[in-house]
Amino acid sequence: MRPLAHLILGAIFSYIVYLIFPELGLKAFIILASTVLIDVDHYFVAVMTTGKFSIPSAYFYFVETLNNKKLHNERRLNYELYIFHTIEFYLFLLVFSFSYETALLVLGGVSFHLFLDCFNKIRKEKLSVIHHHLTKRNENGKRRIRKK
Repeated sequence: MRPLAHLILGAIFSYIVYLIFPELGLKAFIILASTVLIDVDHYFVAVMTTGKFSIPSAYFYFVETLNNKKLHNERRLNYELYIFHTIEFYLFLLVFSFSYETALLVLGGVSFHLFLDCFNKIRKEKLSVIHHHLTKRNENGKRRIRKK
């Protein structure tokens, strides 16, 4: 999912959390920030892969990957590690969220981000038999319609 989508959906999510818990005040921005900034690990991967520290260069590295299925599969086989998207990082936040309110807010933003990533993956890749069946297309790219 693109950073702008995470920003917009994260803003909506943190606003809803703010409406439910108005006592958070400006702390609701921690949720928004963590929803977006978790993707800094993508930047780290791009820098380690390309050797370029430019943010636009990192962005276009991933745009190129997303637009080229063969390149995407090759890069996925390299087992690029997105450190802030790992279960260990999530568990780290979970443990600290029992003691620190900020960690709980970050955990909320990270959880929302990972939910969006999972939803996006299901939408793009066929991880569900039901989804595959409902979105099957023929050779011309048109939806298949069953004839009775």
